[in-house]
Amino acid sequence: MVTGAIEGPKRLEDLHVRRDLVASLLLRTLAFADQLSGGAIETRLGLPFETLQPIVEEFQKAQLMDTMGFSNEPGLEGRPIPVR
Repeated sequence: MVTGAIEGPKRLEDLHVRRDLVASLLLRTLAFADQLSGGAIETRLGLPFETLQPIVEEFQKAQLMDTMGFSNEPGLEGRPIPVR
């Protein structure tokens, strides 16, 4: 028997759910938490940040959210700046 970790989706299309459902969940999560790093979003939603990044960029363009910098949370060292 072969066992291993399931790889996270790389694109929104890989989730096989409607994009607006994921966008709504992300927006509600951000509104409730007020401030989150990309790593914290990954933990809360259980999805790689790279999967959510297109929605985050849309939210920034629509001024629904703002990225203020990056976090120094433990475990985020070496991760790309958008995730931090």
